[in-house]
Formats: sequence, C-alpha cells, structure tokens
Amino acid sequence: MGPAYESQIEEYFQVTAVGTTAGVSATKAAPAEAGDRYSVCGIQCSGDIAAVVTIESPAATILWQKRMTGAWQLSERFTPGDMKGARGAAILVKVSASTTNSEANIQGHRLGG
Repeated sequence: MGPAYESQIEEYFQVTAVGTTAGVSATKAAPAEAGDRYSVCGIQCSGDIAAVVTIESPAATILWQKRMTGAWQLSERFTPGDMKGARGAAILVKVSASTTNSEANIQGHRLGG
C-alpha cells in the first residue's frame, strides 16, 4: 500500500456478528458521504454445517463467494484496495441460512470519494 492509497483512507473498521438460528451477516453501514466506499482487507467466519460465504456491496450484489462443507472455519485476507464495495453503500460478509451456529467478522477501511 503506497502513500497515494494511504492518503485516501479516512477510517478503519471491524464488524463482528454471531448467528444462532439461520446464518449471520456482519454489516458495515453505508458511509455518510455518498462518494465514499469501503475496501475489505479480511474476513473470518465459522459455521457448524455446509454454507455459502459471500461479501456483498450493496446487499445481494456479490463481490466474492466461497462454498464451505461440514463444520468449517474460514480466514481470508485481501490486498488493500482489491475488494472495493459500491460507492455510498454498505458492505457485508454473510454466512448463508443453511447454518445454525455461525460467526462472521469483516475488517477494512473507508476510502474518501
């Protein structure tokens, strides 16, 4: 990450969520500034049965997807700036509703518009 990219970063974030009935979503709410966007640097998730893990921005617009089988744990890192959400939109990591005990965590930063 070079100085030109670092100068665009206005906030770092981390969001964690736990689901006990039907999957889970860890969501970073839409930025206040409509021209800003989020960049994901990493996700960590786990579940007790097969599931699909997605990163979405806005919701239902899939940026990344991975299918998991059995009981599982997942940790993924992304190069800063490679996984960018839509301008002015929330960004989230979602574990599908096929799992009953799940956790999801997403980290990244907000880039100024």
